[in-house]
Amino acid sequence: MVKILCEHAHSTDVRLRLNALWALKHFVTAVSTDLKRQCIEELGQGWLIQLICDSTEDDLLNLSSEDKGIAISPSISDEDVDMGQFSEQVEAAFSSTTTSRPPISKPIRDAEKLLATLRDLETNPTLKAKTDDIAVQEQGLSLIRNLIGPTGPGASSEVPEMVDYILSSFGQDRIFQILSQKIRSKTINAYSRSRHSPSKNPSSKISTTTISPAPPELILAVTMILVHIAASIPRHRQIVISQSSLLSSLTKQFQNPMMEIRLAMCHLCTNLTWLDDVGDGVNCKERTRELVRFGWLEQLELLERDSELGVRERAKTAVWQMKQGLMYSVAG
Repeated sequence: MVKILCEHAHSTDVRLRLNALWALKHFVTAVSTDLKRQCIEELGQGWLIQLICDSTEDDLLNLSSEDKGIAISPSISDEDVDMGQFSEQVEAAFSSTTTSRPPISKPIRDAEKLLATLRDLETNPTLKAKTDDIAVQEQGLSLIRNLIGPTGPGASSEVPEMVDYILSSFGQDRIFQILSQKIRSKTINAYSRSRHSPSKNPSSKISTTTISPAPPELILAVTMILVHIAASIPRHRQIVISQSSLLSSLTKQFQNPMMEIRLAMCHLCTNLTWLDDVGDGVNCKERTRELVRFGWLEQLELLERDSELGVRERAKTAVWQMKQGLMYSVAG
């Protein structure tokens, strides 16, 4: 089964590749460490790294409105759509039909414009490729998370072994660099024609720059990888806390609209400030201080009033644990 799934994961058919990764992601949650290693070897460490790094974003960086008519962020969620950038396209699409039917209300017309926009997002091949690419990256990252994660009774002893194996196989610095890139906002440059210039005049094109947030699916996947590493042993918590740039960038995710991301951030804080034994006391104190420096305690206190009960409860646990760590440091 492992060989077959890994073979399908290398398929050029994106649907087969995606579903094979999805199957492997679930498969490795209930198998031995040896079988997990076999999965990585069958897939190939280099191939898996390439998989989670691949992106069709370059195809969108200098998008021409003549070809696409739009400029969007890599995220496929409809809240990322800038309707202003679609006005010319939508007006042209409806100009030939509105004159032959009775006047309609503005809400209906706005809905028709939005539907036309979303239809283009679904049928545009470049944007469809981007959507598929994000989905594959998400499953690749989730596979790494589950390779690290618990496998049932007695699994805690296997987690450190798999963390060490993942970090050594992929390269510790390299994998954290990749995780940092996954949560960063992207800058997309697009071109559109000026309303006041002839449509065929190349010089009439104007450049627009869009700052696009990272897709929430990838942010969640990255955060959960860190949650699993931090759930291991103190040595691995020290590795995570040393990624200052990554953790600092994650601070704003405490206010992410996606509930699962806010919840994952609470779990990450709890794991990083966990005290296994008194021998880890000094390091635990320093980890807690570092998170306070990033503003995590302040953000967690805000989440104590979150609209979601699960987030509120996890935030309260994380706040209590951080304050315990601070009290411990005062006591020396």
